[in-house]
Amino acid sequence: MAQQNEKKALQDLIDYVEGIPDRIQTLLKTEIGASKIPTIIKEELNKEIWQVKFYDEEKNQETGQYFAHYTSWSNMLMILSQEQPVIRLYNYEAVNDPLEGRILPKEWKKIRKKAMHMEEHVYRTSGNPHRVDTDSHWQPSDTYGYSFSSGREDVGDDLTFWRLYGNNGEGCSLMMKSRGPQMYRIRYRRRDGQGRDAEEQKEDGEVAAEMDNLLDSGRRAIDNIDDDYKEPVGIAIAETVQIILEGYACLVKDITYSVEKEWRRIVVKPSLQNTLFDVNEAMVKRYVEGEAIKDLLISESRITIGPTVANAKAARDYVKKTARMRNIKLPAVETSKKAYR
Repeated sequence: MAQQNEKKALQDLIDYVEGIPDRIQTLLKTEIGASKIPTIIKEELNKEIWQVKFYDEEKNQETGQYFAHYTSWSNMLMILSQEQPVIRLYNYEAVNDPLEGRILPKEWKKIRKKAMHMEEHVYRTSGNPHRVDTDSHWQPSDTYGYSFSSGREDVGDDLTFWRLYGNNGEGCSLMMKSRGPQMYRIRYRRRDGQGRDAEEQKEDGEVAAEMDNLLDSGRRAIDNIDDDYKEPVGIAIAETVQIILEGYACLVKDITYSVEKEWRRIVVKPSLQNTLFDVNEAMVKRYVEGEAIKDLLISESRITIGPTVANAKAARDYVKKTARMRNIKLPAVETSKKAYR
């Protein structure tokens, strides 16, 4: 799946996890207090998680494909009014799909089952038997991201998307020719796991192999940690593995949503000091101020004013004025051509 000149998807994290026992010995030789070592390891794990690249998707970049992000007017104005335009990364606990994170290929489910028992393994090997409630861990609580729908040039002015994600036509869409860095194509699968073709089975198997490498590296590291640190550091490793698998789980959706042809940017365990709350929605949602998009606003990008916006001309003029003030290149700001009923 990955190109030859590219590192394997999780290799940097795997290398770090494998080296944790040696890292502990290195820290013990410094003047850092031994009691601080578990905290240091956990902080370093969080930094490694932030950098994770899930898998390469270059081969899925179709010629002539466009990417559209539908949002409310308040979010679009927030994007344009900042010195460095960004898209919010929302927590995946609050999404429109009740099965979010639960439609998993059968190869992935096997890995999930193994991951759920990593904490038990930590306690058992540290001489502290403990039963872990494995059903409580598989939640997209530590995963944040944003989504684009893909398609041809009219993907930025689509009635279905206006209804679902464009504030019933009162919002706007941002369409770009480039999908941006580290955005991943959603896999659409049936709940029962049936109906996959040979290519889909191959894809799911390759990703499962990457997951398995992460689990094995975590297990080996836990087994090689000295008893004094096995429990606190081992739990940090087990949590890291589960958080990464949460990210993978958010890249699979029920086939019912396949019309969206969705791509996502996934970030796991972002810095919590930047966590904010969106209280304008029916559901309060957590988000972090995320990705800079100024470099993506290139030729062939376009903002489309929703079909039910009361004063489309004023809205269009305001967007252009704001873009000029922020030195943002916007080749096109248009009004929807759709008749919204």
